[in-house]
Amino acid sequence: ITRGDWDDEVALAQGLAGCDCLFLNLLPSFTDAEAETRQGHRILRLARAAGVRHAIYSSLLLHPAALRPAPGTFTEPLQARLDGLLGLMDGKAALDDAVRSNAFGFPHWTVLRPGFFMANMLAPKCRFYGDFATTGTWTTALRPVDELPLVDHADIARFALAAARDPAVYHAREVQVA
Repeated sequence: ITRGDWDDEVALAQGLAGCDCLFLNLLPSFTDAEAETRQGHRILRLARAAGVRHAIYSSLLLHPAALRPAPGTFTEPLQARLDGLLGLMDGKAALDDAVRSNAFGFPHWTVLRPGFFMANMLAPKCRFYGDFATTGTWTTALRPVDELPLVDHADIARFALAAARDPAVYHAREVQVA
């Protein structure tokens, strides 16, 4: 265990020393729109400098660009709110592109594309969904005909471990996990 944070290059470099595989999974920052990209690029750069040979990046089920609706799909106020939410995914898009283009020169790379975490519907995470925890009713923009690809976080770990154990098989692959 190495003490530090995503902005502490010394701690990151120490933590990466001797590693041959990186599993990168970052969350967007609600206070710093550039944080995820900046931190992810730093980690990828330091990982490659440390000799890491396989970068496994946990992104989104679809490339973030595919989530943007066509112009004029929504009213202007709703589009503005949606743009703000999707803006949080810009860091994921930048990291997704950096890994898929192999901008950092890893001999092997893999992108995992997990669905919606089933654990998000359990306490304490479900507090983000209004009164879901007390009523059991989730108010959402999804229609009854819409599908929500779900995933257990343990399954993401299983795929990450499989990729880490056999980098040649998972090299240059984008694996949807749902």
